This record gives sequence, structure tokens and C-alpha cells, in this order.
Amino acid sequence: MTTQQFLENRLNKRKTYSLTPKDERKIKQNIELFILDRLTSGSYRKSKLDEATLENLKRKIKEAVSANKPLQFTFPFGGYKLHSFPSAPTVGWAEFFTIAYYSDYLNQVTDHYEPGVEFTFSSDEAIINKMDNIPQTDIDMYTDTFKGLLNAFNKVNPKNMKFKLQRVKDLYASETELWDELESYRAETENNWENFSEDKRDKRKKMILLNFNFKGEKDLTELSEQELEELLKENVRLHDSYLKLTKRRDFVRGEDKIVVFSTSISDSITLGSTKYSGAKFWSGYGALKLVEDNKYSDVVLTPEQIKGVDFKEEKIDLIDLPNFDKIRIYPQNKVK
Repeated sequence: MTTQQFLENRLNKRKTYSLTPKDERKIKQNIELFILDRLTSGSYRKSKLDEATLENLKRKIKEAVSANKPLQFTFPFGGYKLHSFPSAPTVGWAEFFTIAYYSDYLNQVTDHYEPGVEFTFSSDEAIINKMDNIPQTDIDMYTDTFKGLLNAFNKVNPKNMKFKLQRVKDLYASETELWDELESYRAETENNWENFSEDKRDKRKKMILLNFNFKGEKDLTELSEQELEELLKENVRLHDSYLKLTKRRDFVRGEDKIVVFSTSISDSITLGSTKYSGAKFWSGYGALKLVEDNKYSDVVLTPEQIKGVDFKEEKIDLIDLPNFDKIRIYPQNKVK
């Protein structure tokens, strides 16, 4: 199989789940149990579900099936592309491979549950300009190309599988309303940085420095140590206040919403980004791993993983969006 054919298949062909006799009985007698089995399948799930999460999932499936309505999924994400990647500021293969992987995951259900599924990516882009110094024009380009990529999959996926994009700021009547609420949490979050343990502070600092664009909206490359400390403190305050926004929480974690995420968070199903990857797609880099001659695996790599890797590039003709005219390939065992 050529690289072009492999990628065409990831876009156009969904993996099908072969029913066992036990599955067939469940579909006839109680399809809720079949859906639960498929959504919690170890073939996709990356971590164990605790009892409370499992019970919530059962309830949400039962309510959707009883009402003969689509299952509702949400995936909260950054809404931007990590500025250090060559594909920035628009979407790339990391987003493509993640959506393809989730399409295969959902197809286990849509093949046998007619109302299907609606899967909404909830974008947190509202805060990124102020928090990470990424130009708003870059953020808007990411949003537009993400919509374009979802449309490409919606055109070829089953009719009862729909991907959507919801910007959190569009849940509010105005950006002023959003920021007024966010600032109302200042007293609760203003001292979070100082109150962190040394270990937590180090982890948050590492994450902030990875995402912050010092040459972005403003040139902040010459900050003093004291100014950097203030930047870290303000970044944490903005981030932690944002997570308290009521309309964001009510949408992402609504009573009918099944939360999916790439890494482990509370009350959610952890799927990673591909079968072999756990990196977040907006801060990850998509590539193909050459397993053997003409056989590939799609992966999403972290910034650390791509350092020093000797990629081979191959021209591709697949989707009319930036970054999809070529793909990077590397030999197996060349990435940690």
C-alpha cells in the first residue's frame, strides 16, 4: 500500500467491528449494554474508568437510547496550534489522525444504533491570545481550518456520525460577558501560583513555557526574572479562572454529555489521539511510522519526541487545506 492510499483510507474508510453472537444478542435484547461495551472497549480506551464515571456513562447511554436520540460527546481542547511546530498556525496531520481514530471508535456504535452520535470539540481559544501571547489572527486561522477538516470527515463518514466545533466564547452573549465572569474569580485564583508546591509549580512552568509564544502578539523575549515570574503568576490565574466559567462547564459537562479526552481527566473516557499515541493533537505533531515495507501506523508525537528525528517527506494529494500536501515518515524505533 502506498502512503497516498493509506491516508486516503484513513479519511474515507471506517474500521468496522465484527459482531460476536453475544453482541448480536445484546443488540436485540438491550442495546444499551452493547453501546457501553463498545465505548469502554480496551481496543480504544487508554485508562480504567472508576465506578462513578462508569455509572454516569450508563445513565447517559440509557437516557439517549430511551429518547431515541444521538449520543452526545464533548472534547474540550486548546483551540490553537503549538507555535513551535512548522504546521502552525493551522491544523495538520495530528488533527487528521485524531479525528480518523475517533471516527473508527464511534463507528462501533453508529453501525448498530441508528440515531447515531454527535461529537463536539469544545474550543477554549477565547483565552489563548491573552494567556499565551498567540496572535488572534493565528487562532482564527486554526479555527477556520479545523472546521474545514471536520467538514472533510463529515462528508465521508456515516450520516449518523457528526463532528462539530463549539467555541466557548460563542456560548456567551458577548466577550465582555465572558471576561467579566472570568475576572470575578480573581480573588479565588490570584494566589494559586504562590500556593503551589514546588513540584506543581515546576510542572505548570514547564507547560506554560511550552505553550507561550514570546515572539507572538507582543515581543516578550527580553523579560527580566521578576517579569517572567509575574507572567507565570498571571498565566496561572487566567487559566484557573477560565476553568471556572459556568457556561463552559455546563456545556462540556452537561447532563447528557459523554466527555472524551486524550489524557486522563475526571469523569471522562481516555482515548489518546491514535491507537499508539496519547499526545494532545493541538500540541502534537502528526506523522507516519514505517512499520515495515509499505505498512504504516499513524502517530501523534510530542515536541520532545520529534527532536533529532530524521523524517522523510512524501508529497500527498488529499485535502485542500494547508499542511496536507506532504507527510513526514520515520522508521520504526526511531522515536522514543
